[in-house]
Amino acid sequence: MAKNSANDPDLNWLEDLLRNSTDESSADLFDDDLPEQGTPLRRVMESNGILTSDQRARYETYDPANLGCSPDNPIIIEETDGYVHLEYELLEFILRPVPYRFVDYKVEKQSLVQKGDRHLDSLKVRIYSHPIMRQDADGKFVIPEPEFLGTEEYWFDITAGFDAMAI
Repeated sequence: MAKNSANDPDLNWLEDLLRNSTDESSADLFDDDLPEQGTPLRRVMESNGILTSDQRARYETYDPANLGCSPDNPIIIEETDGYVHLEYELLEFILRPVPYRFVDYKVEKQSLVQKGDRHLDSLKVRIYSHPIMRQDADGKFVIPEPEFLGTEEYWFDITAGFDAMAI
């Protein structure tokens, strides 16, 4: 016999999670995990305007017009120490679950590109569905295999850090 949360109080958390994940107000939950004031990640996010869940909502679907999604519109990192690490932190922040976008990713390729006097770093990532536990026809809870959804590319202007390293 299949269990459901109405019959099994141990499954109430799953019902709450699914109900809240589609609630428009759940976006506010993601603002609670922002980096601390004054940290390099926070400074980069503030200067590029990707600090709040409303601003992050632009990344729910990949769009080359979004900041960081093309070499003509990269996310600018002015930090000179740890700038490559900041790229990965920003990528995690952009791609971590936001309402309606539950994905996992794997960096497939990182490339340094010179565009005029600017140094750009490109991170090509493979996007997978984030497996969410489901109940099968027999009432058993299963976690499906992630499904490959496509490839996305994110661009960072690391000129400041690259030039500081060259000195």
